[in-house]
Amino acid sequence: MATASPDSPDDDDQTGSLTTVMEDYLRHIYALERASEGRVSNSTLADRLGVSQPTVTSMFDTLAERGLIDREPYRPIVLTPAGEQAALEVVRKHRLVETLLTEQFGFAISEVDAEADALEHHISDRLCREIDRKLGHPAFDPHGDPIPDAELAVRAETDAVALVEVAESTRVEVTRITTQDEETLSYLVAAGIEPAAQLTVEEIAPFGMVTVSVDGDAGRESLPESLATHILVRPTE
Repeated sequence: MATASPDSPDDDDQTGSLTTVMEDYLRHIYALERASEGRVSNSTLADRLGVSQPTVTSMFDTLAERGLIDREPYRPIVLTPAGEQAALEVVRKHRLVETLLTEQFGFAISEVDAEADALEHHISDRLCREIDRKLGHPAFDPHGDPIPDAELAVRAETDAVALVEVAESTRVEVTRITTQDEETLSYLVAAGIEPAAQLTVEEIAPFGMVTVSVDGDAGRESLPESLATHILVRPTE
């Protein structure tokens, strides 16, 4: 079943009192708040969703009227407590579906975001609980993102750092990939770089390239700094 387009704020398909488009916006606002230290604007959300800024403005009006975001002129928007709870409910379903698809159906991490986006709006609370139980109450999704628990509590961030911050000759374990771009994820998966992979940082070039070797792989991968910032790792030695 296809998900609603983010450019359709009048969509009538609802989960509870929220449309699927509202749920999409809340989930992405939640993610952007954490990725950009709370600096969520019309333009950043429009870029993320691939819609026009007037479309985002219209949805912001709706979300503000519902009491789901706080909005002041010339300031970033923020989720209200009610908005954050609604966002976390969608985030939990999205990340559990991603985990289900990888663990039970063999999907790659590059394939699960779009599938989960289509399914997250149509999963009942009961089915969500059963998926969680079936998977053994996973703490993290296939990208390494924390899954809110049944009470919507989110686990604290780990001591992981971006790959670009690691010194040469350091062995690390990948803990999280923060991009959802399918092409980028496909490239990383093909290179063996995904959560739980063991890497050795071979070289940090002055012109912005990070070269790593991947355990179990004979070759090396040179990653641009813009990509290496999306790979969070933890030293293993």
